[in-house]
Formats: sequence, structure tokens, C-alpha cells
Amino acid sequence: MYVEFDELTFDRPAAGVLRITLDGPGLNSVGPALHRQIADVWRVVDRDADTDVALLRGAGKGFSSGGSFELLDEMIEDPDSRLRVLREARDLVFNIVECSKPIVSAVHGPAVGAGLVAALLADVSVVGRTARIIDGHTRL
Repeated sequence: MYVEFDELTFDRPAAGVLRITLDGPGLNSVGPALHRQIADVWRVVDRDADTDVALLRGAGKGFSSGGSFELLDEMIEDPDSRLRVLREARDLVFNIVECSKPIVSAVHGPAVGAGLVAALLADVSVVGRTARIIDGHTRL
């Protein structure tokens, strides 16, 4: 059911629980493919009869370091890519809000960009002491 989401890792630690893990390079940075997948996965979760609750987490030392250099370069160089990413960002918000299954996020380390959006839009966000909530759109 989740084969098309090859940038995400899925497992079922208990009956009815779908664990979705961001597990990529650079503290789970979000490249072009993952940006689309993290927006779209919630529609599939919503239709998944085997899932009662979804848990979203990051692998390793952080939740997500935000957009990868590849994603940022695409947005800078190509207006069509910039529009695509903006649509995906809209879809991410809409699809999480519209998902009928409860979503729980487990946040540790940095949470930036699309990862931060997904983490904070979850129905329940469990935030560890090491979490760093960072809006990448602001000047630090």
C-alpha cells in the first residue's frame, strides 16, 4: 500500500499503529521526492483500513533539518519547481488536516520546514528536550 513512498520508512510496531519514519541524509533533509511524498502519504493513511493511528518520527539525531540543498536549488533556479513546491506545501497542510486518522508526531533534535509543518500539524505532538523548533523562513 505504501510502495510509492520510497523516501519514507514504514513499520507497524503494534496492531493498528503505522509508524512513518523520515530517514534520509543530512538529519532527514527533505529533497524534491520526499517533499511530494510527505504531502501525499496522508491521503493513503486516511484510506488504510489497517491503520488506527499514525506515528511520524525522524530517524537518528533529529526529526528533519528541512529542505535539502537540491530542493532549494530547484526552487531558486526554476519558477515551475517553485510553484510545485508551494502547491505541495499547501497539500501537506490540507492532507494532514483532512486525515481522519489521529496523527502523533515524536519530535527530537531539529525540526525545520516541511518536517516542522508535519510535526506541528499532528493531532498530538510529543516534543523531547532535545527538540529545536526552527522556522527556516526567518532570519536567525
